[in-house]
Amino acid sequence: MKLFLTITLFFILTPLIWSQQAKTILSKSDVEVGEKITLTYLLLYNQGNDFIFNSDKSKVSCEKMNKNGVFVNDTSSLEILNPFKDTLIKESDKQLWTGIFEVTVWDTGTFKIPDFVVNFNNQNINFPCAIFKAHLVEHQDSTELQDIKEEFAEIPKEINEKEANTELRSYLSLIIWAAIVVLAFFIIRWIIKKKARIVSDENMDFQQQTLKAIEELERKKLWLQGLEKEHYSELSFLLRSYFSYCFELNLLEKTTHETILLLRQLKLEPSKITEIQSLLYGADMVKFAKSKPEEDHNMALLNSAKRIVQNTKAIKKQNVE
Repeated sequence: MKLFLTITLFFILTPLIWSQQAKTILSKSDVEVGEKITLTYLLLYNQGNDFIFNSDKSKVSCEKMNKNGVFVNDTSSLEILNPFKDTLIKESDKQLWTGIFEVTVWDTGTFKIPDFVVNFNNQNINFPCAIFKAHLVEHQDSTELQDIKEEFAEIPKEINEKEANTELRSYLSLIIWAAIVVLAFFIIRWIIKKKARIVSDENMDFQQQTLKAIEELERKKLWLQGLEKEHYSELSFLLRSYFSYCFELNLLEKTTHETILLLRQLKLEPSKITEIQSLLYGADMVKFAKSKPEEDHNMALLNSAKRIVQNTKAIKKQNVE
């Protein structure tokens, strides 16, 4: 679901007049050795063009930081878990190509998946690098090893060997059929729920998708895991993406100060600009000044973000550069 929301929001970032944009996303930046990592490449471009990913899909380049702080090539630590898959989503005048690798790393340290360049529509498109750290699973001192106490039922002596084997086969058949029925039930329920979610997401407009993404971010409560910077980076990304779509401006590449200047040229209500400014500066304080707000402050900013998205609709741009 997180990947779907990220793709949906990245889709709305660029109006027709913008050039192609590429993005690299890792599902986690801090992982345990052997843990699955989703590596996603996104390319947003105008309709009328066709993009084909011609790079080698059977391997992912990887570099590891050595003792001198320099990244060197490392071909043995990273492993691809599942075959590469890609999709293409079309909406109005834009197309979003998504390529996904599922990988894991078998060593500790700091790793980098290098950036790479592809030629598309007579332009060099750069997919940025992605850096993550891997560590061993922490030892739990409080965990005690317990002996396994096994009990076995003895077959009554009066039952002969043939009768015992027949009864055992009956029990095994009953257990197997019960397991098949339970498994089929959960598979069918999962398929029904998945189809219902897909239909629901497809019927959402960009505003509803953004609100759903903010609610998902709220449920994760990353600040409780010490990930305040990641929380506010994602919140800032969601807000700038939505405002970019509503006002037909490329706000992802703008500072908060530049963003506010552009919004003022649109002659929005001063109270709305003030609220947007407060949200973006609040996120910047955590991302760049490394402040750690209390939970009440985090929840207040999330509620404010949902309110400003609910009260903001797309407008026509009037010569704003």
